[in-house]
Amino acid sequence: MAADSLETFMTWMRVEQGRSLNTLLAYRRDIDSYVTWLTTQKATVSNATTQHLERFVAHLRASGKAPKSVARQFAAVRMFYRYLAQEGIRQDNPATQVDGVKVPSSLPKGISEDEVSLLLNAVTGVDSFARRDRAILEFLYATGARVAELCTLSMSDIDMQDSLVRLFGKGSKERIVPFGRPCHDALRDYFDLGGRPGLVPDKWSSREDSDAVFLGVHGTRLSRQAVFNIVRKYAA
Repeated sequence: MAADSLETFMTWMRVEQGRSLNTLLAYRRDIDSYVTWLTTQKATVSNATTQHLERFVAHLRASGKAPKSVARQFAAVRMFYRYLAQEGIRQDNPATQVDGVKVPSSLPKGISEDEVSLLLNAVTGVDSFARRDRAILEFLYATGARVAELCTLSMSDIDMQDSLVRLFGKGSKERIVPFGRPCHDALRDYFDLGGRPGLVPDKWSSREDSDAVFLGVHGTRLSRQAVFNIVRKYAA
C-alpha cells in the first residue's frame, strides 16, 4: 500500500495543495525515512499504531535532530496519515493521538527571554488591531520569519490543523515551518470574528489583498514599514 498511496499523496499535494517541487521532495524524503524506520519495527504504513509514531518521534530526537527538524518530519508523516484517512485508505488516523511535537521559539540575538515575554505581553485589548498585533509578534517569534515573509503571507499558506506555515524567502525559495501552541492560539484568536474579519473592507481594492493574512486599517496588506512600526510600538 505504501508505494501507491505515497504516489497519490504526492500528486494530491502538488495538484490540490499547490506545493512546490522543493516541498514535495522534502515531504517524500521525510515519509520515505519513516517507512524505512517502520521496516525495522516489522510494521507498515497500513498497520502502524500510535505507539509506533510515538517511538518514531523518540527515535528522531535520539538521533540528535534539532526540534524543528523533528517537528517538520513528523508533520509530513501526520499529513500523509490525514490524507490516507480522508481517502478511506486507512479507517483511522494514528497520528491524531500523538502529542504535538513542541517547537522552541526562535529567540532573536541580543534579546533575553524576559524581554521577549514583556514584548509579547505588552499587547492589551481585544479589538481587531490588538489581536492582529499579538498574532504578528507571536508569529515572528515562533517561526523566525523575516518581516518581508510575514508581509507576503497569504491565508492559503497557513495550515492551522497541523500548525504549519509555508514561507517564501529570498528568490521565492519555499520552506515549511511548524509553529507552537502560543502562535497557533494567537492566530486563531485573530482569525475569529473579533479579529481579521473586523479589518476586512466593504470592497477589496485587489484580489491580492483579499488573501493577505495581516491587514492594515484600510483592509490592505501590511507593508514592512507598518510591521516595523508595530514592533517598535510595543518595544518602547
